[in-house]
Amino acid sequence: MDWITWGRRSEQPGYGPPGGWAKLSTVQSGGWDKYRPRRGFGIVQRFMEKEGQPGEKNRISHWFDVPEGFGLECLVIGEGEQQRVYVVTTTPPAEHAWIHDRWPLLTMLNGE
Repeated sequence: MDWITWGRRSEQPGYGPPGGWAKLSTVQSGGWDKYRPRRGFGIVQRFMEKEGQPGEKNRISHWFDVPEGFGLECLVIGEGEQQRVYVVTTTPPAEHAWIHDRWPLLTMLNGE
């Protein structure tokens, strides 16, 4: 268990792509292979998605509880101080598709 910086801002130097998200389809097609990612889990109680697109004014935040025993599927890249974590995303559930076009992929933590 460790604290790892989430993503990389475009103006930050370092290894890895800018942003903090890893689209599941890109992961599955090998688009992240060059970064030699390791699997990680975001152990959180809740996550937030902002309605609308980046740069829009007055975006509304929506908070969602993570069910007990679940975490966010993540990729960890880099070493030491240069480690970064990227949250794996997929399409949102139909009832939340109006909020955003991506959704964190939840995974069971106990391996069942």
